[in-house]
Amino acid sequence: MRRNRRATFIIVACAALLLVGGVALAFNARVANHFGYALPGTEGLPERITYAGRRYSAQGECWTSSKLQQERLWPLHEVTQLPTLLGPAHPVLSAGIPQGMMAMTLLIPSDACYAIYDLEGGP
Repeated sequence: MRRNRRATFIIVACAALLLVGGVALAFNARVANHFGYALPGTEGLPERITYAGRRYSAQGECWTSSKLQQERLWPLHEVTQLPTLLGPAHPVLSAGIPQGMMAMTLLIPSDACYAIYDLEGGP
């Protein structure tokens, strides 16, 4: 009887450790970047996102709506959403592009500005 309790305790303890480890791993920025989801908080956007089978990388820039208007990247339209771990999804936006063309720049609202993501690679 003691042997069964001990074996049960070991199994439950291992399962709990795996669960805690999995949750901790999910909050790791490298894992979030690899799988393309955002972490909670203002600094939680990933370095790379995927849209329409193409990869986009963050440029480390954040533009205001007035800067986007100056660059003729306004108005913006939602093209997809970026899931957030334990939070609401972020809208992924693009300026209007002609039908059948690939968006070269994507934007994600971040605080009072828009984080810029540019298409990686060539055509």
